[in-house]
Amino acid sequence: MAQNLVPNGSFEEYSHCPIDGGDLSADYWTSPTLGTPDYFNACAVGNFGVPNNMLGEQSAFTGNAYVGFGLYSPYEYLEYVQVPLTQPLLAEHKYRVSFYVNLARTKYAIKEIGAFFSTTEINTGTGDPLLFTPQVEFSDSIITDTIGWTNIKGYFTAQGNERYLIIGNFHNPQSTTIADVNDVNNNVCYYYLDEVSVTEISVPLKMPAAFSPNGDSKNDTYYSVFFDSLLTVREFRIYNRWGQLIYDNPTLGWDGNYKGEPQPSDVYTYYIYADIPLPDNPNEHATLKKQGSFTLLR
Repeated sequence: MAQNLVPNGSFEEYSHCPIDGGDLSADYWTSPTLGTPDYFNACAVGNFGVPNNMLGEQSAFTGNAYVGFGLYSPYEYLEYVQVPLTQPLLAEHKYRVSFYVNLARTKYAIKEIGAFFSTTEINTGTGDPLLFTPQVEFSDSIITDTIGWTNIKGYFTAQGNERYLIIGNFHNPQSTTIADVNDVNNNVCYYYLDEVSVTEISVPLKMPAAFSPNGDSKNDTYYSVFFDSLLTVREFRIYNRWGQLIYDNPTLGWDGNYKGEPQPSDVYTYYIYADIPLPDNPNEHATLKKQGSFTLLR
């Protein structure tokens, strides 16, 4: 199983039981603005307990805890949660983001809930909206479920060195899609959040360590090993030990010849650039660039 890069993604670890609003005592998690997200845990009694608390009755998606934040109000004030990743993201690598939300007993519901990855820790010193462009954002429909948990997930390719994850609404109130869903005496939209994960997508493209183009119809060409017709190779090149390009064809494997002449037994270098279907969603693709060496045997 791929490693979750979000520490305490289910909010089970905490410094103390929550006793007041804005008491975000879940380990590793902070607010990147002056907004005051809340922590809910079964260890608390009263307003910040689980399942019963000041905004309704809701069991955790997993375990005994979750956080909550206000994602819309008619005023320029929104709440976010931020967490440092256990390691920085790698450039050109594909990642899967997943988290669960549930609408609390508040007047409004929205759909624009997203995840933004930053190379630096954000600390604005204001309560203003963070108008970043999230790498993953839910936009299918307004999330109105107050009973079940809605999974928000998506894939993205990292630019490299992203170290912090922020979850929230990255739109100002005027551009947020809202619905008036509850006849309650408050003027906000508030969601519970649980089970946050960021995992690297591993793609099963392998390159052989050697091949023997001797005409026996076994291992006669050098190409990637991938058992899925949805693989699209965009670039495939072979270089000899002096760095000379001797093969350039993304659709066929190399037969060991250059300009019609068999090449000698030696170590060669390959470069491949391909779009590969993701293991858990064939409709999504990861872009993979890979280079290495192999041996031609005669």
